[in-house]
Amino acid sequence: MVSTGLSLQDLASNGADLPTAATIHLTSSMLVPDLHSEDVPLTEAIATIGALLSEIGRRAGVNLFDAEGETIDFLDVRLNEMNIAYLPAGLETRLNPNDRVLIRLVPIGGG
Repeated sequence: MVSTGLSLQDLASNGADLPTAATIHLTSSMLVPDLHSEDVPLTEAIATIGALLSEIGRRAGVNLFDAEGETIDFLDVRLNEMNIAYLPAGLETRLNPNDRVLIRLVPIGGG
């Protein structure tokens, strides 16, 4: 993989800060080099799980969604340790200050 040199702090550059200037803690493993654990400011542009994933995918040049608009099968996304598949609002779940978001690719293999 080639390093993108992107910082997650750049994600905030496209939206106005929310009034609280709150942050979430984002941990990403195996997604894109240089996109690791960081505190990310919440903005109107990245106020939901789906918007956060869209912005990360756009910045990294990776499509994180399938044709139906759901996350790709081998992507594990958790909000405060809960898989987003179990959240009532799913990808539309709003992010709150101090939320912890984990995004990782699930290894797949075959033989």
